[in-house]
Amino acid sequence: MMGQGWNRDNVRNFAEVFTPASIAFEMELLPEMRDALQDVDTPICDPCVGQGQFTATALVLKMFYNLDKLDGRTALRALWHLYGVDIQQESIDECRTHMFATLCAAYEFFTGNKLTAMEIMYARAIVEHNFIQGDSLNDWANCLDRLDLHYLAEKVRANHAAEKKPKRKRDDRQLTLF
Repeated sequence: MMGQGWNRDNVRNFAEVFTPASIAFEMELLPEMRDALQDVDTPICDPCVGQGQFTATALVLKMFYNLDKLDGRTALRALWHLYGVDIQQESIDECRTHMFATLCAAYEFFTGNKLTAMEIMYARAIVEHNFIQGDSLNDWANCLDRLDLHYLAEKVRANHAAEKKPKRKRDDRQLTLF
């Protein structure tokens, strides 16, 4: 799918690939993802968000699973709990546009109403805050901090510190936890 602003250099330098919507929708088949999608307040973060195909699909599914209580506030809560990081600012800009357009279109499709001017203002602020340029492969904890996901950043740092400690010899009397 190189015709959508994609070029060979980006594919080679950033491992940039396009995920078709049909593949993104299959994420709901995973039990842990289905639970996260059904709860509007469960956070989902894509560390290599690109144009936002997975996060936009997650937004639509979060709204769909909550149709019985879907209003502007619920739609904004679903958006608020979606995050994305990408190494390329151009991809983040496209992702932000994609997420905003998806929110507006899905909300109107599901409810028959448009978001209010205030809800649109909040949606723009959420998209700017939750989708950032960063290097999630080399500095994931910093990316999480920038997204105000400090509790997850601390877990990443703790795991990283634990990996650097010298390994002790196994003692059969110890319980090893993974």
